Amino acid sequence: MFSSVSNGIISRCWSRQFGWDEADGPLWSKPARLLPHGGDFEDYHGVMAMDALSGSVVSVPQALQSELGPALLDSSAAPTVNATRLSPDLISDIIGPVFIGYAEVVTGVPHHPVQLLGTKDTEHLAALEAACDATEWDHGGSVMGEAAVMCGIFVDGTLASLAGYEVWDSTIAHISVITHPEHRGKGYGHSAVAFLAKHAAWKKLFPQYRTLQENKPSMAIAQSLGFEFFATSVAVRLKRGE
Repeated sequence: MFSSVSNGIISRCWSRQFGWDEADGPLWSKPARLLPHGGDFEDYHGVMAMDALSGSVVSVPQALQSELGPALLDSSAAPTVNATRLSPDLISDIIGPVFIGYAEVVTGVPHHPVQLLGTKDTEHLAALEAACDATEWDHGGSVMGEAAVMCGIFVDGTLASLAGYEVWDSTIAHISVITHPEHRGKGYGHSAVAFLAKHAAWKKLFPQYRTLQENKPSMAIAQSLGFEFFATSVAVRLKRGE
């Protein structure tokens, strides 16, 4: 369980993302709360569903709220499950289920030399991106100028693993990590995230880790470093014209 301070940080951040006013009550609700898209999801043509320990929230384009609402709020299953059960004729892509966790205390340490990265490492970043699958990079890569802080592990001059974080709401460090296909299974990702999570905590930021639940190596990193489960999310991109 998270402390009241941590819960407050998490709630404020996600309320802003969903465009929810906390003066109207907690974002997460039992039964699930259905919202029209707002905040960071304003222009997303899809369904964003989150199931947390304290309840659920699901957001959809306002024009589709009445059409999709009954299926998404079906009490026989969680909204994240219901979202994946929408008609295949509507769905373009599904991202999830995704683990969302936070570390009040980072319990692990790096087992390899890790260094902070900067503009001097642009070519190394480009080489790592080129070596990775495009979808993998989209989920775990970091971009110079977007990430507030990046770190990496080099092996024989090659950037073997990269971790970076973006700062959300001046309070949360949203961490991403990716490892070169030829250097996986050696603990480099663990070391990079351990270093970065501790760096975030040193900066008085709350480390957040998101990963696909089916990504077992990434889930193992989260569990070994003290990232506790907060919620499961699913994003369902809808076909245009629906």
